[in-house]
Amino acid sequence: MTRLPNTTLGRIVTFLMALGAASLMVSPSLAQPANPEKEVIEELLTAGEAEANQFAPSFLQMVPVSEVNTLLSQLHNDIGEPTGIEGSDGRYVVTTPSHEMVVEIVLDQEGRIAGLLFRAPVETGGEFTAQADKLLAFGEQVHLLVTRNGEVIHEHGANTELAVGSAFKLGVLQALTDKIEAGEHDWDEVITLTETDRSLPSGILQAYPAGSPLTIHTAASLMISQSDNTATDLLMRVVGQEPVEAALGGQVTMRTQDLFKLKAEDDLRKRFAEGSDAEKRAVLAELQDLPLPAARDVGAPHEKGVEWYLSAYQLCGLIEDVRDLDLFAINPGVADANDWAKIAFKGGSETGVLNLTTWLENEDGDGFCVAYTVNDPEAIDENDAITAYGSLLGQLARDDSAN
Repeated sequence: MTRLPNTTLGRIVTFLMALGAASLMVSPSLAQPANPEKEVIEELLTAGEAEANQFAPSFLQMVPVSEVNTLLSQLHNDIGEPTGIEGSDGRYVVTTPSHEMVVEIVLDQEGRIAGLLFRAPVETGGEFTAQADKLLAFGEQVHLLVTRNGEVIHEHGANTELAVGSAFKLGVLQALTDKIEAGEHDWDEVITLTETDRSLPSGILQAYPAGSPLTIHTAASLMISQSDNTATDLLMRVVGQEPVEAALGGQVTMRTQDLFKLKAEDDLRKRFAEGSDAEKRAVLAELQDLPLPAARDVGAPHEKGVEWYLSAYQLCGLIEDVRDLDLFAINPGVADANDWAKIAFKGGSETGVLNLTTWLENEDGDGFCVAYTVNDPEAIDENDAITAYGSLLGQLARDDSAN
């Protein structure tokens, strides 16, 4: 399966090859002498570069060797050469003088690399707080909250409400769950996609014809695992505006298509950003009759007042309320599923906005929340921010000082 980054609203944050732009393709491999997987990993990380003939053609069709070499060079410079590699059956833990890193690899029948995944390197011997503080350098405004069983381990500006992109969909999910628990809807209830639900990507439902039947569970799963914007707007129609706004702390709440339309309409966008709640609602009413803009017209950076705003405490509260839903098993986000008994993840991004919110439960039943948001007038270095966040999650799983 190939997962590539989606730069539109509601990007599904995946962590493939640390750059967020690689492929994990699983192909059958034959038993071979010694441990060829381990040997390939050691060769790549020691040399800090690779040759095209080391990869299966199917891999190179999606990830050029130049991109692999960019990552290998970065890793070589940042963490050094491997001093040990332990593991088997495609999953290995690499140690260097300063870091520990999980590598997943698949070789084809000819011993070529068909799948490769480098998870975030975790600094060994470092302090958890020092790793957490590294996350503060990626934007003008940052909030971060790390909790264990509801108690704060680390926080920075956690009460500040920042733009969170598609992480607002946690509020849609909570409102939906409340309705289902109240007996007003069921997970297997069939709902119908209408033309008025259609939004821009990310997601797949924007390509479905109007009239397509979907279960609520399917729509919710797409909303969370793929950050499907059309599924989100469909569910917001089914649930209703008021319950969603209540879940999000009472703010006037746009649909995803409303944000896209506002990005393309300067006058309406200014009126919405500066308006009272009543004026914002009037603008949203005017948007109903406007067509969706082209994707090329909605890439401008986040403008203050035109987004969904939540604090880190609100994000942790939302994801804690819905963490047990089975749909979170589809996409664990940045965390390594081997480190945790349970993971619930939702992120969000647009130009100038990045959010990563994760609920984690270890084998002892301890629950952790890590909510991280960056806002900046310019584009954020998402690759490095995601890498640092993944490293923090890895350290959280291993560092007694954080537990």
